[in-house]
Amino acid sequence: TSAEVCTCQAGYTLVNGSCIQCPAGTFKESNGSMPCDLCAAGQYGPDVAATSSSQCLPCPAANQISLAGSANVSACVCIAGYESAGGGCAACEAGYYKPDAGAQRCAPCERGKFSWTTARTDSCELCAPGSTSPEASTNYTDCVCDVGYSENPFPDNSTGNSNAVIDTSWMNASNSSSDTSWMNA
Repeated sequence: TSAEVCTCQAGYTLVNGSCIQCPAGTFKESNGSMPCDLCAAGQYGPDVAATSSSQCLPCPAANQISLAGSANVSACVCIAGYESAGGGCAACEAGYYKPDAGAQRCAPCERGKFSWTTARTDSCELCAPGSTSPEASTNYTDCVCDVGYSENPFPDNSTGNSNAVIDTSWMNASNSSSDTSWMNA
């Protein structure tokens, strides 16, 4: 047979005229000179010369991710909003956040911010203007007025700091009169 009919077998790819093993983190299912395929994101492939995508293994924890083509389980890291804990990943606690996947720990909400949610992936909520809170605050009630400010008894609902319920039932009372002449006196 001539060299023109020889092809690389599954698990091998053609590089500089030679068939070489597909490296860990990749696989090739058929014969030919095609390149090796990467294991998908969220998987890792420890075997060299892998011949099937089934040789790519999922990251062990549900809240882990890896880059495509990862070769080792150590490439599996916690997703945004989660940090490493006991061999797996745990959600960031209230008062903390983590914007990116990786091995880093959840960061506390900065002074003047708060978060009551867990697994937060973006920056924490701001306290209302004129107030601040300690680091890692978990509720808007942790926001206290700065020196020179006092609490507004009717806070603006848009700040997220209002639990006030204003009783307006008197405006619709059945014994009210439609006579409004007293208002023009």
